[in-house]
Amino acid sequence: MERRAKNSGVELGAYVQKLRLEVGMSIRGLARAAGVDATGISRMEKGDEIPTPATLANLARVLEVDVSDLLIMAGYPVTTELPAFQPYLRARYDLSPEAIEQLGAIFDLVVEHEDREKEGHHDDDHSHAA
Repeated sequence: MERRAKNSGVELGAYVQKLRLEVGMSIRGLARAAGVDATGISRMEKGDEIPTPATLANLARVLEVDVSDLLIMAGYPVTTELPAFQPYLRARYDLSPEAIEQLGAIFDLVVEHEDREKEGHHDDDHSHAA
């Protein structure tokens, strides 16, 4: 492992171990909750292994931290661009495809409404006299 990756691994491992202990989980408990291998978590906490981005995403979900924090600590490149709404929902939440589609439709309606408001087209049915 090159020096930078080794340093990233040590820093990441210490951080994940700190978070795990703060929530009172064992390595096996974290592994079970995140659906990953306990041996891999043990090796990561020692700084001997850098997990895949998918594993880091699972760990972040269980430890309730932002996945980008773990990705950066692991040395993975992180984009500054945000994903579109529906891919974000798929990546961030455990929702059914139907729920994601419904939320996407609602989001599109809200964006359309906001665009009309910005253009000065106010719906008459929203202005009620008191």
